[in-house]
Amino acid sequence: MTRRLASIALALAVLWAAPAFSEPDTTQTQVFAVEGMTCAMCGKAISKSLRGVEGVREVRVDEDADRVTVVASPEIDTASLLAAIESAGNYTASLVEPAGG
Repeated sequence: MTRRLASIALALAVLWAAPAFSEPDTTQTQVFAVEGMTCAMCGKAISKSLRGVEGVREVRVDEDADRVTVVASPEIDTASLLAAIESAGNYTASLVEPAGG
């Protein structure tokens, strides 16, 4: 029993001491200016529409700055994201900051 616990403790120590391996960042971040957002519900509608696009990993809406930040897989094209924003309501969107990792 003691030998088994020692083996488990050693295995855990090796795992904790090993360098953390992480996948390379395989996302792109795009920032859009959005005209027509007048309230928090607008931001929720836009966020919901963007989250419906396959490959979108994160959406941040800043109603005060009229900006939407989207983190998505690199396969997602800008036109798809613009379409998702504009289909959420009476909004006009344009790219402010192009894709980057």
